[in-house]
Amino acid sequence: MNVRDLGGLPVAGGGRVAHGQLFRSGRPETMTTAGWVQLRADGVSTVIDLRNDDERGRRSSDAVVDDEALDGLHRLVRPTEDPTHVEFKQLCWPYLNTPKYYADNLRLWPERFVRIVHDVATAPPGGVLVHCSGGRDRTGLVVMLLLQLLGVPDEAIADDYEVGVRAANERFRVINHPVERYRTPEQLDAWVAETRTHLLRTLAELDAADYLLRAGLAPEDLDALRARLTEA
Repeated sequence: MNVRDLGGLPVAGGGRVAHGQLFRSGRPETMTTAGWVQLRADGVSTVIDLRNDDERGRRSSDAVVDDEALDGLHRLVRPTEDPTHVEFKQLCWPYLNTPKYYADNLRLWPERFVRIVHDVATAPPGGVLVHCSGGRDRTGLVVMLLLQLLGVPDEAIADDYEVGVRAANERFRVINHPVERYRTPEQLDAWVAETRTHLLRTLAELDAADYLLRAGLAPEDLDALRARLTEA
């Protein structure tokens, strides 16, 4: 399900992203009881769902999970977009599937990203799992913001995004997606190169701290986020 701990990524000036504090994934309904037990053992206490209302819920092919494995989780629903928004539909229809449109998504809904970053900064003790459906672009957009705020180099952020792209492609090998199809290795390499270019361009033009503070993020949230998600 394309889940991983982002701990260990380098932070400019020394240090790294703290282990066990920030995780990313695709839709968690595919995770088994054993998977949830392991994730809880890794310290996850908060789950932030970036999907829209019509995307959430269990499918017949999903794992059946023991309730005990989910007890006590702090769950938040925080969609990054409004799929009915006219301009968004014109830009990103049928859905956000490339960093080419990250800047537009940030421009349209800054208040949504302020809320998400606030939620991460102020979550109960423990790790935070951020997820969408495929674990690639909406998750990638939020993770991009968080990692830039922490001082992770652009190339390392792009490397992390690439892992998500390649993992999502493997998922398309075995599922019948309504829009996307599995890419051959040659097609995938070309797509990765294109998406990395878009992501790196976005990062070069973005000052995440300035963007969020101007949109209403409290400075103390930024301080709390950095203290929470980095280690020496």
